[in-house]
Parts: sequence; C-alpha cells; structure tokens
Amino acid sequence: MKTFQQFITEGRDAPLYHGTSVADAVEIINTDEMEARTPQVHMGLFPQKPKHVVKGISLSRNHRVASQFGPVVFEFDQRKLVHRHKIIPFQFADSEIAGYPKAIAARSTEGSVTGAYSAESEEFVIGPIRDVDKYITAIHVHYLVFKNMRSSFSDPIRTHPKLNVWGRDADD
Repeated sequence: MKTFQQFITEGRDAPLYHGTSVADAVEIINTDEMEARTPQVHMGLFPQKPKHVVKGISLSRNHRVASQFGPVVFEFDQRKLVHRHKIIPFQFADSEIAGYPKAIAARSTEGSVTGAYSAESEEFVIGPIRDVDKYITAIHVHYLVFKNMRSSFSDPIRTHPKLNVWGRDADD
C-alpha cells in the first residue's frame, strides 16, 4: 500500500521541458525569471468562471515537443517546481469539458487560438517562475545552434554551467 506522501508525489519525477528562442533564453538566464506569457482557457479549473483565462508557462513532458517552440530547451526538476508553483497537467486532445469543443484550450498567442499543438500533453504552471536557476537541471542546445552562437549576446547560454550541447559532433 502506498503512503500518503507517495500518493501525492506520484508522477512528479519526470523532467519537464520548455523550448524558447535564444533571445528569450538569454533574458530568462539574465533575469532568473520566466514571465507568465501564455494565456490558457482552463474550464473546470475555476467552475464559477467558465472559460476562465489564466496566464502561465507551458512546460512539455516531451523534449521533442518543447524543441518545436525554440532551439534552447530548459529542463526543469518537476519535483522541486511543484513545491512552490501550481502545476496543472493538461492534455489538449482531451479538453472537451463541460460541452466545449475539443482543443478549445489550444495554445493561444496574443489573442489568436491555434489548434496546431492540440495533441500535446503539457504541464501548465500558473503565474511566473522566479529563481529559475534553482529549478533547472539542464539547458539543452543542439550543436548546430551552439556553433552559431558566436556573439557575446549568447554568452549567458554558452557559459551556463548546466548547458548540455547535444546532437551529432557535439563533442567537437
């Protein structure tokens, strides 16, 4: 039989990923904060407010999916993150709640809703993440992207102690 502690922490061992641009990654490292920029419609989260929009940060359970959003992928320790942040698991393909059509909660940017990633499973963090570095276990950058990071602008990424350059010829 599972203890209560085992029950409430089950499934929180897997890493979470957030893909972003080089410019945004530099900003995240320099400010040690991720802003809550992604609006999501989470029906059922706030039953008194159907279709309530909350802002937060989308983290994927899949590195490959996260890398579609940018060439720099932050890997987070989910167990640490859950201690200070409200994290909501979300499956876009199963978002038919309270009679709303599927993918109504699809990622929206600046007011436009897109179903492009409607089969994505994610963990949605409500609000910003401050002290980002204490939750990051790695910063993944493909070697081709890394080779093109030549300006001093990208130094915060290139010199970060948690940097992981991956892909063919990464050790060159």
